[in-house]
Amino acid sequence: MVETIEQEQELRSQYTPVTTRAQFVEIAVGHQWQSDEIRATFGEDGAISGGINGVPLTGTWKWDGSQFCMTFRVATSGGNGCSKLGYKPGEILVTPLHGFGAPYAYTRVN
Repeated sequence: MVETIEQEQELRSQYTPVTTRAQFVEIAVGHQWQSDEIRATFGEDGAISGGINGVPLTGTWKWDGSQFCMTFRVATSGGNGCSKLGYKPGEILVTPLHGFGAPYAYTRVN
């Protein structure tokens, strides 16, 4: 877990910013990504599928300006939001809340 602003900045500096839909499609689409209990696959058509602790996750994603935005549903609850993304081989760093939230990484599974 990231404890300080300096640690967040150091973490983000290890990743190349992903600022376009084309970059995201090239990096992420068609692969399965894992972050702690979340597993997700992103389709080129904007679909999201996967699961959280074995409970099915569905949703949609889109690109808005330089940010990744998604709407998702898990069981009877859901959410939405936009995030800034970073990439290094095999990992995507997600910084939610339009880049102001605590960052977390997804690791490529396939």
